[in-house]
Amino acid sequence: ISEPQPTRISHDYTDYTSGETYTISIGSKNITSYYTGNDDYYGAITFGMVKNTNETNTYDRIIAIRGSLGAVFHTIGNGDSLSTQPRFAYTFNNANNIITPIPHDIFNGVHGAPVDYMFYRTFAGCTGITGDLSEDFFADINGETREAMFSNTFYNCQNMDSEIPANLFAGIYGTPKTAMYSNTFNGCKKLHGNIPSGLFGNIRGNPAINMYSGTFDGCSGLTGQIPAGLFGDIYGDAQGWMYYGTFYGCTNLSGYIPKNLFGRLSGEPEWMMFYQTFYNDSQIIGFKDYDTNKTYRFIPTDLFGTINNVDYDNMNMSMYEMFNGTALYTKCPIGYYKYNTGFDVDLNPKVSCTPCPNGKTTLYEGAVSESECETTEFICSSDKYLRIGDNESDKMCLSENQATHPALAVGVAGNVYYIPLSYTDSYINENSRKKMKILYNGNIYNAHDGSVE
Repeated sequence: ISEPQPTRISHDYTDYTSGETYTISIGSKNITSYYTGNDDYYGAITFGMVKNTNETNTYDRIIAIRGSLGAVFHTIGNGDSLSTQPRFAYTFNNANNIITPIPHDIFNGVHGAPVDYMFYRTFAGCTGITGDLSEDFFADINGETREAMFSNTFYNCQNMDSEIPANLFAGIYGTPKTAMYSNTFNGCKKLHGNIPSGLFGNIRGNPAINMYSGTFDGCSGLTGQIPAGLFGDIYGDAQGWMYYGTFYGCTNLSGYIPKNLFGRLSGEPEWMMFYQTFYNDSQIIGFKDYDTNKTYRFIPTDLFGTINNVDYDNMNMSMYEMFNGTALYTKCPIGYYKYNTGFDVDLNPKVSCTPCPNGKTTLYEGAVSESECETTEFICSSDKYLRIGDNESDKMCLSENQATHPALAVGVAGNVYYIPLSYTDSYINENSRKKMKILYNGNIYNAHDGSVE
C-alpha cells in the first residue's frame, strides 16, 4: 500500500490586474487528514520557496497576511499524529516582501502536541515582516518536544521589532530533540530586551545534536544578562553542534555567564559542540562567584560539567573561537600576556592573562605571547654592548668588534645598549635609529639620544 499523496491546489493569477492589490482568500474545508510523509518540506499550506523544489514561485508576491491559517488548517481531534496535526513548514519561506505584522491569531485552531518540523522555516527570510512576537502564536501548543519543531521559524526576520514573550514556548516540555530550537531567532536583530528566564525551562534530559545551535545568532538588540536556567535541565553526554553559535554576535548581552548554563554535561567533547558560542559578545565579562559575590574575567570552572579525557586537537575544534571577542579576552595589563584562552586536557579553563616570568614585563597593554615580555634589567659586562632585536632570543652581549657600528651606542659600555639589526649591519640610517627603544631598569629609552620616554 503506497503512501497517500497530498492534495494540491494551485492558482495561476490569470485574473490579476497589474498595479492592483490582489487578495487570495482561503475558505474553510472539511479536512480529514494531513500528509504523513517524512519530508520536512510538506506543510499543510505553502506560499514560500520549498526546499529542493520548484513547485511554488509565489513567495515574493505576498505583501501582507491577514486572518488565521489555523481556522482552515486546524488540528483534528487531539492532534497526536502527523495525520491529525498540520505542519506549517516553509509556509512563508523567503516571502521577503511581506511588510505587515504576523496576525496574533494566525494559528488559532491549532492545538495539542507538536510534530516533527511543525514550524520549520515558517517565516524564514521574511525580512520585511514588522510588528511583534505574540505570546498567542503557539499558546495552544502543549506537548513533548519534537525534531526541528521550531527550527529556523523566524530566521532573518530582521525587522520584527519586539521583545521575546516569556511564555512563547511555555507548553513545550520533555527531552531535547535534534535541532528543536536551532536558528529559531537567527538574524532577528531588532528583537530587544532581556532573554526571558525559563524560555526553554521545561526541557529536561540528555543533550541532542543541534538542539540550540544558532538560536540567538545575530540578535544584536537583545540586552541584559543571560538568565540562569535558560536551557532547562540538560544532563548527560555532550552532542555535536549542541550550542554551536548560540549567542553569536549578541553584542549587547552583558554581565556574567550563569553557573551551569549549559547543564550538567559529561562524556567526551563532540564536534563543534561550543563552536563560536559567544563569538563577538563584547560585553560578556566572565562569571560570578556566589560565595564572594565577585565577578571574574575568566571562564567559570563548572561551565562544561565533567567533560574530559580528550586530546587537545579534538577539544580545540569542539570549542573553537567560543569566547572570541568577549570581555573574557580583554587586553591584558602591562606585565601580563594572553597565554591560552582555551582549555587543558581535562577541559579546565585557563585564566586569560598570565604574568610575565620573574624579571620581565611587557611594554604595553594587550600582549598576546610570552615573547613580548621584556627583561627589566639586562646588564652586560663593562666591555660589552647589548644587542636588541625583534625577538627575546636576539638579546645578547656583544664586544665592540662584534658590534658593526659602535657609534650608535648610547652612553658607555656596561650600562647602555647597542642595537644593530644583525651582526653584519654596516650601516643604520638615522630614521631607523630613531625608532629603536631600550628597556632598562623599568624605563624606556630612545636609542638615538638616550632620552627617557
